Amino acid sequence: MNIAITLEKSLQQLAHQHTERTLGDRSTYLGASDVAGCPRRVILDKLNPPVHDLATLLRFQRGHMAEDIIAEAFAAAGYTNFQRQVEVFPNSNSPITAHLDFVFTSERNSLKSILEVKSSTNAEKTRNPRGLGPHIISCFL
Repeated sequence: MNIAITLEKSLQQLAHQHTERTLGDRSTYLGASDVAGCPRRVILDKLNPPVHDLATLLRFQRGHMAEDIIAEAFAAAGYTNFQRQVEVFPNSNSPITAHLDFVFTSERNSLKSILEVKSSTNAEKTRNPRGLGPHIISCFL
């Protein structure tokens, strides 16, 4: 048994299942990250979805774990005013769909704040004194 091959195949299966469960069939719409990328690459990836290597699959799993940890921390702090993986559409005729990691709604004035959690491919460049390591938290108001 080759553990690397076993992990890679299993993580590919888990990644596909997670994507289907949280994002749906990505071949049927353009995601917000697609819009920000190279148009040629987006089309090629839609026609021929890439097969990710073990390092990339592990990075994806760490990102999902980071989101879960952040959600648990907010819940432990008493914040219940957020939703996860919220789908938004520019309009009904658009093929673009965005999946927002966290959407917080102010109970006082219904103001919405968005929190996106991203993992970096280069942990050394993103280290900071707060200990976030390879995970970058970006907040958009």
